Amino acid sequence: MKKAILIVLALAVAVAMVYYTWPQISGKVVAGVSCVDSDPENDIYVKGGLVFTNMDGQVFDDIFDDACTPTGQQIEQRYCTTRDGRYYVSKQVDTCLNECVDGTCKRTAE
Repeated sequence: MKKAILIVLALAVAVAMVYYTWPQISGKVVAGVSCVDSDPENDIYVKGGLVFTNMDGQVFDDIFDDACTPTGQQIEQRYCTTRDGRYYVSKQVDTCLNECVDGTCKRTAE
């Protein structure tokens, strides 16, 4: 019984650590000191991504890439916004004329 309680407690601590240190795409957004967008025009035919540095100096360069929604018909594009001198990660969802593959809308149907 004690072992099960310790496991549950360890999992709760791990979840809390990830929640408070990992930048969120939605919900509570973590403020950052810099944000660079490789696709600042939010072109649906270009897979973009962000390099985001949070207030603690942690750099995240591989979790904010444009991505297809589970249906494969829409693309979620991440982009940088600023407020009060801080950077935030935002996203917009666009519908593809054809399908979405690997974070980009296909120009033609296959």
